[in-house]
Amino acid sequence: MSYELLESSPLYQKWAHDWLEEGKAEGKAEGKAEGIRESVQQVLQARFGALPAELEAALEHADLTTLEALLPYVGTESLEQLSVRLALPFEA
Repeated sequence: MSYELLESSPLYQKWAHDWLEEGKAEGKAEGKAEGIRESVQQVLQARFGALPAELEAALEHADLTTLEALLPYVGTESLEQLSVRLALPFEA
């Protein structure tokens, strides 16, 4: 079966379109998460100075949903409260 024949298949074209759209959506979500992550880190560093390594690591690994849930609190909560939101043990 030739590649040209495969490419002309309606099923193949639908799959290719779906894969492309899925990739675009994933890229947008990753970009949004990175933007929120950088904003959260900047605000916290401005408020508290250098952040604990565990908190930095948790922010780096946090998904979009977690970052969006954390964002409203970065300007008002303590590092301890934010650590709880990230399910981290807090050490003063």
